[in-house]
Amino acid sequence: MQRFLDCVDTRDGRLDPAQFATVLTTGNFLENPLDHEKFGCVREELRGGGYTESGYEASVGIAGRSFKICFHYAVKTGDSFLKVAYLGEVLFDSHNHLQSASFGIGPEQLVTEMRGVGVGGCVVNATSESDWQAVRGLAERFPDFIRPAYGIHPWFAHTAKAGWEDRLRELLGTDARATVGEVGVDGWVASPSLEIQKPIFSAQVRIAAEFGRNMTVHCLKAWEPLFEVIDDAEDAGNWPQKVLMHSFGGSIEIAERLAKGEMWFSFSGYFLQPRKHKVLEMFKQLPRDRVLIETDAPEMGPPDGCIEFPLEDEHNHPGNLRAIAKVFESKMGAGMLDQVAENGRNFWGA
Repeated sequence: MQRFLDCVDTRDGRLDPAQFATVLTTGNFLENPLDHEKFGCVREELRGGGYTESGYEASVGIAGRSFKICFHYAVKTGDSFLKVAYLGEVLFDSHNHLQSASFGIGPEQLVTEMRGVGVGGCVVNATSESDWQAVRGLAERFPDFIRPAYGIHPWFAHTAKAGWEDRLRELLGTDARATVGEVGVDGWVASPSLEIQKPIFSAQVRIAAEFGRNMTVHCLKAWEPLFEVIDDAEDAGNWPQKVLMHSFGGSIEIAERLAKGEMWFSFSGYFLQPRKHKVLEMFKQLPRDRVLIETDAPEMGPPDGCIEFPLEDEHNHPGNLRAIAKVFESKMGAGMLDQVAENGRNFWGA
């Protein structure tokens, strides 16, 4: 959705986001008749002389929804005149690993560059107890941008040490935004075995249900073990209310079995690679109100045409989400990103 607004703020040279939100909700805005770049700043030639043009952007919450605004205004004799404003849904990266050292650049730069292309927030997933505190630190450093997810990835199930369940509970208890992830089962790796992975996964399922938190699941070539855990948890009343199958690459038959419960499915930019066209076709068959989008950065790189921020060793920058989202919508049909934004609010509560 793209809308423009003419407004005058005579208090100072910066329009307060809260005031802007108030103006928007009164309906004093016009539909944009032009096709502008999503999240782009619109420049108008300022009429008259003696004006200094400035730019400003901010994320604002309106009626429980997150938007990004970009506008330019002119200042003369203490008055600021808002010439045009752009309003659009903020993109949300439902799964990444911002704590990773593989990016080669610091989190401050990553977050700044993500914000710069219209990403308004993300979920940062831990992979083992060894990085829980790093994820916690990022969530505390960027509380308006990062939601933490704590868990033990199936690849690292063998690293779980005595008492890890209590330490996970403690972390969840310190932050109401925290979710459980990245957890699951993986039959693609030879070690650790599924016999080691499943008990760790099952314990995390119980903890997520105990705290009423969402859970992010990794599953690769282990669908039947996944359904065994689901069946056992449901029989015991311990399956979480909302579960995200991250970077979901299963068949439509698997998706249909999963969709009977409170399951969402996250699309990774990696699936835009030509060799992954079957995954994209599968996503077209999913319920549109169960689809989210992610980068899985620094892994799962998208095709070259979606790389806005190249990194060394072909690592994936989470700022590539903007380009990924554009191509994803072109493949899925108009309005898909608006649907994804609504789905994100329904799943993450943001």
